[in-house]
Amino acid sequence: MWSVGHLHDRVDAPGRPPVYLDCRDILKIRRHRARGLLEVVFREKADGPLSSGAVLSGAGRALNLHEPGTARAFLDEALRGGWQPDHPAPVEVDGWVLFDAVLGRRRMP
Repeated sequence: MWSVGHLHDRVDAPGRPPVYLDCRDILKIRRHRARGLLEVVFREKADGPLSSGAVLSGAGRALNLHEPGTARAFLDEALRGGWQPDHPAPVEVDGWVLFDAVLGRRRMP
């Protein structure tokens, strides 16, 4: 099971409009009947903003976190990297570290 969300940290200062920092998309993955939670976090990069589940890294390099195949590819990469689906504590990973491997999996015939 997976879900995609978008978060910001709101910073308030007296007499000023709020400022939103640390823009990030989060792909949350949980295996059916397992206790663990994997949070694949994409923080905004200099080469492009995040946009509702689409993560971009350079020209023509994009992943849609809403697609089942993309979520599965991130799950497979996390499992390959040692994530234990039944570990009770949530695990956060940097999605940009897995981006190239997942993109390669998604481009396979």
